[in-house]
Amino acid sequence: MISDIILWESDALIQSLFWGMIFAFGYNTIRIFRRLVHHKSVLLMSIEDIIYWICVGIKVFAIYYTLNNGIIRGFILGGFIIGAVVFQLAFGSIYVKYVTKMLLFILAPLKKFIAVVKIHLCKLFIRNEGNKHEV
Repeated sequence: MISDIILWESDALIQSLFWGMIFAFGYNTIRIFRRLVHHKSVLLMSIEDIIYWICVGIKVFAIYYTLNNGIIRGFILGGFIIGAVVFQLAFGSIYVKYVTKMLLFILAPLKKFIAVVKIHLCKLFIRNEGNKHEV
């Protein structure tokens, strides 16, 4: 019969692998956002990274606290790392590439619409500026 400790460790490892994959998924979502919204400075990307890592740190602490009363276990930390690496190698580049393409395809008509509205608003303001000088 498998002991309760081995069952608990197996469950903890599976949960840490899962959360490692979730963390990698989250960072890849930030990468997609960076491809869609061009950043003018490295400072903004650094702030995004800091916020991401603070959130990950809080979640890792919460997981350690709930799984093992806050006691750090190497296999749980290894599970986070292995889960993230597995996700990145298996799905990371595919996820970033195709979700970015899909979102660009979906957002293209919106970008064109905004450009047309912008042109019409500029023409309207230029026309109104001309009318003010005639009076």
